[in-house]
Amino acid sequence: MIGPVLVLLALGSTQAGKLGNAWTPCPKADPNLNTCITNSLEKFLPLMKKGIPQFDIPVLDPLVLGDMDFSTKDLKMIYKGAKMSKLFTDYKIVLVEFDPDKYTMRMNLKVPEVISEGEYELNGKLMVMPVVGKGGFTLTYQDVSFDLTFLGKSKTKDGKPYMELNEAKVVFQPGNLIVKVDNLFNGNKELSDNFHKFVNENWRDIFNEFKDKIWGSMAAFFKQTFTKMFDEIPYNEVYTF
Repeated sequence: MIGPVLVLLALGSTQAGKLGNAWTPCPKADPNLNTCITNSLEKFLPLMKKGIPQFDIPVLDPLVLGDMDFSTKDLKMIYKGAKMSKLFTDYKIVLVEFDPDKYTMRMNLKVPEVISEGEYELNGKLMVMPVVGKGGFTLTYQDVSFDLTFLGKSKTKDGKPYMELNEAKVVFQPGNLIVKVDNLFNGNKELSDNFHKFVNENWRDIFNEFKDKIWGSMAAFFKQTFTKMFDEIPYNEVYTF
């Protein structure tokens, strides 16, 4: 994973002996830099989901997002122990835009299916639908466009240039969403079936209402996860200047 183009570049330059043929370094002056990076990522991304302990980068599949509060004035909606799987298992790299002089990177993946699971608590009204329940949930996102951008700036430490990661941005847009929620309405099957029919028919409107919080939680995860790596690898070790 991934927005980790920088992670991969850094590892490719500083730990080439360990990576062997898994990573082909891309010179900064290469006029086809983005193509070079894309080709290298095709080989290396499958390894990223296992995590990089030396930079405190955890296993990224599943991606552990933890607890999230999506409550509104009409609805209490809390997720606990939320995690996403398959985001980096089966994907196609659609776009890589990398500007080493501006310390920016953007990457877009097309992912057939992403599964989000955890525990939930619901109480209130979701759009026009009353709902109450507490238990497990499974969200199946299909035909996902996943866009990750890193924005940074130059800084100097011990006389060497580094990238300071200022911001991570995420756009996670599914083509379809299937919702499965356990233990709604104290086990009332009729009410539960009606709720599932409603949310699965109106998933897009519901997703759009909460997407900013979803994207924000994912962006915060990536920023926190990769800040240490950017702080430890000198920028002039990422590229051949």
